[in-house]
Amino acid sequence: MNQEHVEKIKKLLALSQSSNVHEAALALQRAQELMQKHGVTMTHVRLSDVKEAKTRIGKVKNPAIHIKWLARMVADAFGCRLLLVTEYVGFYGWFSSAQFIGIDSAAELSSYAFDVLHRQLERDRKQHLATLKRCKRATKVRRADAFCRAWVNTAARKVVALVPKPEQQDAIAKWIEINHGDSLQKSTNRNHKKARKDDVGSLFAGMQAGDQAQLHAGMNGEDRLRLQ
Repeated sequence: MNQEHVEKIKKLLALSQSSNVHEAALALQRAQELMQKHGVTMTHVRLSDVKEAKTRIGKVKNPAIHIKWLARMVADAFGCRLLLVTEYVGFYGWFSSAQFIGIDSAAELSSYAFDVLHRQLERDRKQHLATLKRCKRATKVRRADAFCRAWVNTAARKVVALVPKPEQQDAIAKWIEINHGDSLQKSTNRNHKKARKDDVGSLFAGMQAGDQAQLHAGMNGEDRLRLQ
């Protein structure tokens, strides 16, 4: 499929929405002629709008549940589908990535937003760990995880989710089927210990830190997360 032909058809279809009835009719007629000539369908047109962007989560086979929550929160904010990808890179071991699939710039924006928020979450986790004194390592990990889950849950309350149009959802689903259908694996959640009563301080700290999560608005005109 020649992408140049698809792009030309897309421009003509956009012109067919013109308020000028004569111009709109000519544009639609020309688009239909090109589609018939080059064997392009509306499915091809919609699939051409689907893009993907992948960002590395870390050197881990199965990311922690709060990382998955964060990736899902970002994907929902931009109307994207999320794929969690695990790869074994020989000597270097396992690496996991978040792959965002959406319409036009949505995937790139999701990748950018996830990177920004992930760095903030890891920074806040590290700072909170430093405050945990006279604790066993297992207790520190449990409280740090509780802190992160509270962080993400609080940040998520400020997110405005974007629901794609039905035809866009269909295009994204079809694109995933075509490009990843044979390689998709069911994601499993890493077991994490539930917070205890004496972990309440970490939960409150996570809520306070998550409320301060920041994502500068205005990237490519988008303000989906509105975290400031």
